[in-house]
Amino acid sequence: MKDLEERYAELEAELKECRRELEELRAKVQRKDRDELKEQLRETVELLKQKQEVARVKLQELTKTGGEAWEELRPGIEEAWNDLRKALQNARTRIKKEGKTDGET
Repeated sequence: MKDLEERYAELEAELKECRRELEELRAKVQRKDRDELKEQLRETVELLKQKQEVARVKLQELTKTGGEAWEELRPGIEEAWNDLRKALQNARTRIKKEGKTDGET
């Protein structure tokens, strides 16, 4: 059970950090000048938000089971988190790249 509690705490902290970073990315998107670019980046952030919600729901499922189904839920939770991490990294990269083409640093 300790493994589950530790993993839950790690995932909860990661989700909190993701929320913070998502807000930062949204703010960067809003500062963009070109409407087309802004819309593309907004779509990227929206996809990230959806992945974050999937991860949050999976974490919530874990709390409802009280740990009895940890081994059963673990693959889905890990997959959701991997998808979230990948989407977040893609969003960071894209916004950073587009920022450079817009003249930001």
